[in-house]
Amino acid sequence: RLRPPTAPRAMVKTWVVKTKGRKATLLRREPDQDHTAANAMRIVKNGETVAGDFMYVRRASREVGFIKVRHLEQQCGNSFLVRNDDNSTTTLIRKQPTEVLGEANTVGYAAEGEMLTGEWVFVRHKDERRGGYIKFAHLRAKADDEDDPAVRLAAFDGASMAQRWAVLDAVHDGAWLRRAPNSDRSERNLLGLVPNGTVVAGEFVHVRRAGGEAGFARFRDLEQLSPKAWRVRTSKGALAKIELRREPRESEARAVGESVVMTVPAGEQLTGEYVFVTTGRKVGFVKRNYLTGLSTKPSAEASTTSGSRSSTAERPLVVS
Repeated sequence: RLRPPTAPRAMVKTWVVKTKGRKATLLRREPDQDHTAANAMRIVKNGETVAGDFMYVRRASREVGFIKVRHLEQQCGNSFLVRNDDNSTTTLIRKQPTEVLGEANTVGYAAEGEMLTGEWVFVRHKDERRGGYIKFAHLRAKADDEDDPAVRLAAFDGASMAQRWAVLDAVHDGAWLRRAPNSDRSERNLLGLVPNGTVVAGEFVHVRRAGGEAGFARFRDLEQLSPKAWRVRTSKGALAKIELRREPRESEARAVGESVVMTVPAGEQLTGEYVFVTTGRKVGFVKRNYLTGLSTKPSAEASTTSGSRSSTAERPLVVS
């Protein structure tokens, strides 16, 4: 059986416990379903924080070990794809959830794109001397810096999750994820390559008016005319005018000058080529012509609006 280290060590990731339908979860001694007193360390209530960097994973070869969570991309349920956050072609699988390197703490190396099974994250609670395990499904990442723009913009709401895309570049292996919506290909602007086939989510397009004013408009409020040209929708059920936002997110404060740059009337043409998306681990901008639109699900906002506006939002978007 696994023996977690007893010496306290600094962990990078902070998590907030959040379970669905329950008020708490168990911190376990071992990564298994045993919830008896022998395996239960303590009850952790929703809202409490824990810290941990490693997930306990199993390979197809049945080897088990620990990989840093930041190198994993959840597919569905307990299935995870290895996506090295440092752009390495291999990722270290450790015997124990510590930063120690060397043969004594090495199980092997997982290849980029390898599929693993994982359910448990090794974490520490402030009131426990030893670490234990909590299900990944019961943890939500906590932002380390609330003032970091990337952290603030990563909080996608129901509307932004309404549009899903598949990355597809017919010439290359994927599309660049950029920090800013421009063609700068320097290291400071390129966040990484998003492989073809990856499903991302994003609702806002960065657009510019003829007068030079720029901001973000919701994809569902626009009609694409060419790779870089858009028109505010004028079809039946469309809004008479749309909001051009300062940030690619929904906001409760919608007064012009606060979260909204200005309003734009239906029929006006705009230019822009970048969509703000989340990969699930990172946020940034991808060129629209490298994104294939997938059918949308009605957002919370669409379901509460009336008449033809709601029915428009619920129809799948047929785009290429």
